[in-house]
Amino acid sequence: MKKNIQKKFNKINSLIKSLDNYEFIIDVIINEFIFIYLHVEKVLINPKFKGNIYSSTDRLLSNLIIKLNDLKSMSNYFDNKTFKPEKKKVLDIHKYIFQNLWSKYTRQEFIKFRLKNYIQRVKINNLLPIIKNRNIIDFGSGHGQFLMAIKKLGASKCFGIDFGKKNINYAKKISSSLNISKNLLFRVGNVVTYKLKKNSYDFAIQNGVFHHIDTKKNEIKAYKNVYKCLKKGSFFWVYTQGGGGLMQLVSNNIYETLKGFDKRKIINIIFSKNITINKKYVLSDNFTAKYRFNSWTKLKKDLNKIGFVFVRPLRGGFITDFDKNFTKDKKFKDKFGEGQIRALFKKV
Repeated sequence: MKKNIQKKFNKINSLIKSLDNYEFIIDVIINEFIFIYLHVEKVLINPKFKGNIYSSTDRLLSNLIIKLNDLKSMSNYFDNKTFKPEKKKVLDIHKYIFQNLWSKYTRQEFIKFRLKNYIQRVKINNLLPIIKNRNIIDFGSGHGQFLMAIKKLGASKCFGIDFGKKNINYAKKISSSLNISKNLLFRVGNVVTYKLKKNSYDFAIQNGVFHHIDTKKNEIKAYKNVYKCLKKGSFFWVYTQGGGGLMQLVSNNIYETLKGFDKRKIINIIFSKNITINKKYVLSDNFTAKYRFNSWTKLKKDLNKIGFVFVRPLRGGFITDFDKNFTKDKKFKDKFGEGQIRALFKKV
């Protein structure tokens, strides 16, 4: 059944390439993929689901193939052809995507859906003793959610690096409005090349950033940059996307199918929907950003070579956090493969 789903995605990809990029057609495709993604997630996060996890996805893809064939036969009905985007480097594409996603949160949404979630995440992982009165650095801080949570929980000094100027400006504005901007700094910079003083931080964060770096070689350079700036015996929060499972199969195929479309158009269609801001972010991320998938074994091996040792797995704490080490779901591997890899490492 898994191979059949891949074949149907291949068929969908072929059909979409045969269609002209009309506004109406793009809107139909994005809407269908939004429904498919949300449906798959709904099925997979239910640990009590007893049916075939592939069957409903297979049916939805079959329906989409029928719809695309119908659209192909209706080509004379459409006008307002859209232009394909110019080819850009992965770094430039991701700069556009994440600056425009993180900055869309209102102050209230940021507090409710981001800040509170990360405060809970720090607490449930028993990190308070190792961040209290410590010097913290975040590699790829986005709009500042993680650092602000840690600052509110008692960190001494916090420093965030992000490649997006809009993200940095957002983080500065929000932290100031929350009265936590003292000893909380944000700077524009590349996590791979940013110059940092050696042995100067007590705790580092890489929270879903390095799997978006353009090459594996640069990803390793970024991890080495983290190692260099940490003090001996310091801890390192790592979150990266694990590979395998139906969830990855669906999300990765959606990305591959849409990668020739204008990212701005995709994000605008998603954000026009009456769904939560967090879900809009997740959909936009998965539909437009390139991932490099990892495994627990490979991550430990890579970081061991640099000089880190694995301490313990960490948990996301929410129903849509796919944590392999904290589940009783017997179908977890088929659903999520390696899951979302969250781990605590230590510099030795």
